[in-house]
Amino acid sequence: LSRLLRIFRFHEAIVAAHGRGLKIWGTCAGAILLASTVTGESAHLGLIDMEIERNGFGSQLDSFSCESSIPSISPDPLPLVFIRAPKIRKVGANVDILLQMGDFIAAVEDSRVLITVFHPELTESLAFHRYFAAKCGLNPAVNTRSCSEQQWNYDSWTRLARSV
Repeated sequence: LSRLLRIFRFHEAIVAAHGRGLKIWGTCAGAILLASTVTGESAHLGLIDMEIERNGFGSQLDSFSCESSIPSISPDPLPLVFIRAPKIRKVGANVDILLQMGDFIAAVEDSRVLITVFHPELTESLAFHRYFAAKCGLNPAVNTRSCSEQQWNYDSWTRLARSV
């Protein structure tokens, strides 16, 4: 992925857009691309102060699903899907840990970057998607931290899209 980012000059475009305030969410491989330090290799985009270890759990066969409570994201337990996932090993002073699981960190953020080493897009939960939308300034009237899945209006983003 990093090679393709450089070949097609997306690397420079992403770094420049981030410098102008673009909010970015990196999941799994995206988390590796965004980390400032990657264990055993050179960093790629380096847009969040954290150290990450590629394939932290082992091979594809070591992929798994579980649930975890992440109060800052949702009042309900969230399903988490880890596919050949990396592990966040440590974060810098300006990075907040959203989810720590045993000996590794699974979700973090700073003011402009959200990182998940799992795949929220592979579950039915939209909690992380709502959280990131709010981080980007979309639909600020919705309190993403206190709104359960049952209360969420799944069409609310369409009103915003039509008004842009």
